[in-house]
Amino acid sequence: MDIRRRWAISATLVMVLVSGQPAAAGTTGGAAAGARPLTDVIGPVTAVAAGWGHNLGLRPDGTVIAWGWNDAGQLGNGDCGWYQSETPVPVCAVGQTAPCTRFLTGVIAIVAGEYHSLALLRDRTVVAWGYNIAGQLGDGSTVDRLTPVRVSRSTRPPPATRSCTR
Repeated sequence: MDIRRRWAISATLVMVLVSGQPAAAGTTGGAAAGARPLTDVIGPVTAVAAGWGHNLGLRPDGTVIAWGWNDAGQLGNGDCGWYQSETPVPVCAVGQTAPCTRFLTGVIAIVAGEYHSLALLRDRTVVAWGYNIAGQLGDGSTVDRLTPVRVSRSTRPPPATRSCTR
């Protein structure tokens, strides 16, 4: 799938979730004749986040759903592979492995990176999952995570001030 199509699909999904109306064929939003509102299918959401090819939805009860590409575990459902989930899946709880029996709760904010996802919890801690080649999950490793892990508190002193040059 080319980059423009992937971005268009993500943008359409986010717009549909925000409006609560399904997109009509060939459009980027609005209501299709006779179609059910998307909230009837996935339930209400209070926030959405769009990554490179995956999306997150925050439900009013503090749980998170995810859908789209899952090649680096960015859906957080304990699985990964070169496939996409066209329907939302619940994000697993910290410490779970597939098939998950407990799911992430207490979430107050979500954000989607290119191939990773993060959630801010009610207790003001952060969890992250997905692609981690540069340590972007903040767990002290560069290992991809298929379910959420807690972002670690830094024990290193701040770096000395210096400028970066290319």
